[in-house]
Amino acid sequence: MILSKTYIRSFGPILSLLLASSFCCILVTMRLIKTGNVSYIFLLWNLFLAWVPVFFAYLLKVQVTKGSQRINLWRYFILLGLWLIFFPNAPYIITDFVHLNDQPYVKEWFDLLLTFSFAFTGLATGIISMHWAHTAVKKKFNGQIGWLFIGVCSVLSGYGIYLGRVLRWNSWDLVTNPLNIWKDIFIQASTPLAQYMTLGFGGLIFCVYLVFTSFTYLNQKSYVNR
Repeated sequence: MILSKTYIRSFGPILSLLLASSFCCILVTMRLIKTGNVSYIFLLWNLFLAWVPVFFAYLLKVQVTKGSQRINLWRYFILLGLWLIFFPNAPYIITDFVHLNDQPYVKEWFDLLLTFSFAFTGLATGIISMHWAHTAVKKKFNGQIGWLFIGVCSVLSGYGIYLGRVLRWNSWDLVTNPLNIWKDIFIQASTPLAQYMTLGFGGLIFCVYLVFTSFTYLNQKSYVNR
């Protein structure tokens, strides 16, 4: 049975992300069985956190597809805010390459494959969720505001990666320890490392998203030309 185009465009990204995530889980399981070492199990938790913004972005997508006249503004901005808070967890997995040389229990190529698989899947979940959030903003406002939103979110996410990797803050610390994390957010923003990492990772996120949207546009054009 051939899947319809509508089904593929609606559920294809989720199914592909589930497949990629399953592959990551298989690699971790193989490493655990082979070595008996649990040092890379933390990647499963990081991948779970990368899926959280997908959940909020999907709820946001469902909210806006009901029609602009029926959008609940409170729910809209709450979901958008929750997505933004958890979004840096997705590209954050890229930084887990720092652990490559920590545990030389297996061949280096396997740990490289393992880490890259998680990093790629985490980044992919983030880009898909960003696309849904971008679409929601464009439908509520306009295209210019939508791209401004993407630019701002890319920079904020780059800074979020710095806060997570260097200062070891987590997204939920905004609720459990708001005073200290907000203090660091404002104080650390002026440090050179924070600025370099913010611009570096923020630029990477924005560029990857541009590539993704270009493929999306070509895919839409191919449907039109058929």
